[in-house]
Amino acid sequence: MVYPNEGDGENKICEQARIQKSPVSEAQLPIVIVDDSADERFLLSHELKILFGDVPLKVFANGKELLSYLDSANISSQEKHIPLLPRLILMDLHMPKMSGIEVLKKMDGQEKYADIPVFMLSASQDGEEIDTAYQLGASAFLGKPLSRIELLTAIGQEYKSKSAFAEAWKK
Repeated sequence: MVYPNEGDGENKICEQARIQKSPVSEAQLPIVIVDDSADERFLLSHELKILFGDVPLKVFANGKELLSYLDSANISSQEKHIPLLPRLILMDLHMPKMSGIEVLKKMDGQEKYADIPVFMLSASQDGEEIDTAYQLGASAFLGKPLSRIELLTAIGQEYKSKSAFAEAWKK
């Protein structure tokens, strides 16, 4: 991927994202970050706050923690008859305890998770791993280190149109 120079292109796109979002309420669906690296979790959280303001974040160190959260959010959702599952998952491919691929395998084919976009993150560019991630339902595969422009572009592509993008991020 070609990276724009720091400045004009990136700032313009980020400014458009800031304009399109509206204030976030506590009831808003969270974005989930899953990465075994505390530094990566911090950087992703920071970038998301810059792009989307006070968007709620849930942060986990491995796939087991994520699946536990998803199960509890799904149960709460059913009890309260409101959706509590995340609007987006950003997940590292290689983690201890349970890798991103193992999580995708657990989520694959479960209707309750079908509408959650999952962006896989990895420094690895192994074609077989990328293919496996997509076959198991990943929405995007992004290389590390991840730039703000790549993150925003991937989110924009997931939501296909400007109006769908703006609508999804202002709720």
